[in-house]
Amino acid sequence: MLSERLSKLRNENNKTQKQVADYLKITRPAYTAYERGTRQPDYETLQKLADYFNTTTDDLLGRETNDQGKEKSAEELIEDPQLGLWFKEGKRSSAANRQKALDFLKYLEEQEKDRKPGDKQ
Repeated sequence: MLSERLSKLRNENNKTQKQVADYLKITRPAYTAYERGTRQPDYETLQKLADYFNTTTDDLLGRETNDQGKEKSAEELIEDPQLGLWFKEGKRSSAANRQKALDFLKYLEEQEKDRKPGDKQ
């Protein structure tokens, strides 16, 4: 799974094996072994790969994520007195405006992913 994910991410990001290897400060053949599955990266290298491809180590390893936390967060948003009213009023909006709102919420979610504890919002 890891080997397939690395190859896919590298190709999606238009990177060569040499570019990734240089970032990791290893040889190209060593990185190629990761993509072939004949060698496994250590934990530190796995973290570097996740950072390089802007993903998580769980994603690289093909682990499922638990969406329960996300659902609970959405429920909490709807129950919030200020936001809940907006959600209720949003039902009367046009489909185009609802899509714009959804796109904006996805944008905000992406911004939060990159935020580290202690960063200003």
